[in-house]
Amino acid sequence: MMKNKKFRIFGITVVAVAALTAGFGGWYFVAGSNNYKNVFYPGTTLNDMNIEGMSVSELEEQLKESAKDYELVVDFKNEQLTIKGSDIQMAYNEASDLQALKDRQNEHKLKETDQKDLALTVNNLFTYNEERVKQELAQCSAMDTTKMIAPENAQLVYDAGKNAFSLRNGEQGTTLDEGEVTAAVEDAIEENVSKLDVEAKGLYKKPVLSEDSENANKILQQANAYLQVELKYPFKKNGEKKEEVINHEQISQWVYIDEDGTLQIDHDKVQEWVNGISEKYSSKKMNMDFTTTSGSVISLNVPVSGETLDTSALFEDVLQCLTDEVSGEREVPYTESASGIKKNFGGNYVEVDLTNQKLYLYKNSELIMSSNIVSGSVSQTHMTPTGVYQVYSMEKNTVLRGADYASPVSFWMPFNGGVGFHDASWRSSFGGTIYQYNGSHGCINMPYEKAKTLYNNISTGYYVVVYGGVTYVPGQTSGSSSSSSKNTEAETKQETETKRETEKKQETETKATETKAPETSAPETSAPETSAPETSAPETNPPETSAPETSAPETSAPATNPPETSAPATSAPEEAAPAVEAGEASGAMEQ
Repeated sequence: MMKNKKFRIFGITVVAVAALTAGFGGWYFVAGSNNYKNVFYPGTTLNDMNIEGMSVSELEEQLKESAKDYELVVDFKNEQLTIKGSDIQMAYNEASDLQALKDRQNEHKLKETDQKDLALTVNNLFTYNEERVKQELAQCSAMDTTKMIAPENAQLVYDAGKNAFSLRNGEQGTTLDEGEVTAAVEDAIEENVSKLDVEAKGLYKKPVLSEDSENANKILQQANAYLQVELKYPFKKNGEKKEEVINHEQISQWVYIDEDGTLQIDHDKVQEWVNGISEKYSSKKMNMDFTTTSGSVISLNVPVSGETLDTSALFEDVLQCLTDEVSGEREVPYTESASGIKKNFGGNYVEVDLTNQKLYLYKNSELIMSSNIVSGSVSQTHMTPTGVYQVYSMEKNTVLRGADYASPVSFWMPFNGGVGFHDASWRSSFGGTIYQYNGSHGCINMPYEKAKTLYNNISTGYYVVVYGGVTYVPGQTSGSSSSSSKNTEAETKQETETKRETEKKQETETKATETKAPETSAPETSAPETSAPETSAPETNPPETSAPETSAPETSAPATNPPETSAPATSAPEEAAPAVEAGEASGAMEQ
């Protein structure tokens, strides 16, 4: 596509006018206009370039040569691109009526000529090929999106001696917008400049937050205010009074700035602290038989008394206190006693089989929905904690956040602090062994329709039973997140490819794809499912990097009621539904 552009003239040789010399000054005004009948008057410019004394034909020739000789140097960071007029098919626009401009000048005597008749402008003086401009830019590595480095927001730097945060700028990056750069280059061509400095022009994408940002001081003040919070939680162990304190030592590690340039509290790290407290002050429990969907009976550990820590309530309390900048001694939340728990939880529960990556929803002892899932990543030691819990919150259209992710979800149903059920639109498949090498941060990822059905059929207080799963992947060390080692890059790559090939084969053989989840509470069948687990094709997308916990609580105080009867199984289920010991806490959480 050819584009007409206003153009300033380069390389025009101005014809000297003898009449303008000092010796002929008097004659110049006497002869006046007659001597300039065929040439432009003294002081005449065309698009800001001096053309006095030039005839129309001379000017046209000079414009043709100017187009051929034109060059624009585009300066990028670490790279320079020269765009030549010949490369973009730049040419003098033959349709430009320069003679009409001269004729209009001749309508006035030289000494009566108005300034507007001397400052001439032609908007379509030159043409060039827009596509050629884009092609020239495309050959520049600076415009390769795969090589661009995203700008980093300023980050908090903690000074332990001063007990204070400061801000330090991050990588400025090399991210460019193709449309903006193209427009700037076209403007440069239009203005006929010889050089365009991309950085000076402000075309590189800037971080949302820098040390000089207007809200930088406000963010620093808020972060430093968090450091002043001190929370004390009283406990008993072996008859002795104990106290767990949260202060600047922990908080300095929990606060960060996200990709939107806003201050956040790392929910994953808060969850890790809560899990550690739960392990440290675990109470006596009793075994309770639980019949799985497959028909096997497993043993669950449930609290003997009301002295088992409610990890969900504690998690919410810590977040709320930090958000509200509340200090002081807090009341430790506990769960209900085992005496209040009926067999199979009165027939109202969500069953999560980590081994087979399946979820089952029961209402009034009827199975009304099943779904393939993706649970916490084993290879990254983000295993979903096993045990007995209760849903303590129900949210729609929220953003789950962590230090390195921010993912919007439509349905959010947490049951163990920052661990919960939610839809995962970034996944193309669920089930199989995906969780072993590309799992979540601890949450139960579900297809959208299945998450919607779950949301519409449960409420806060609904029991959740989590069992099974594996704690070992080739190249990994079994155990909790604190003791597991990570694969080498080569091992991980090899294992990932192997697992993907295996799952592709499984999909071909079984084709046990899931159907749409029912929207109502009408049961699908009263009999438990016995078919092979759904094994939709494994993901080929990059590993999930998002889906963490929601941002710091915005409103009401944390729930003190959501009982969590977190209690792991003490014995593995039968082969049909294997389960690991349902420990109360394990590893880092999230989505």
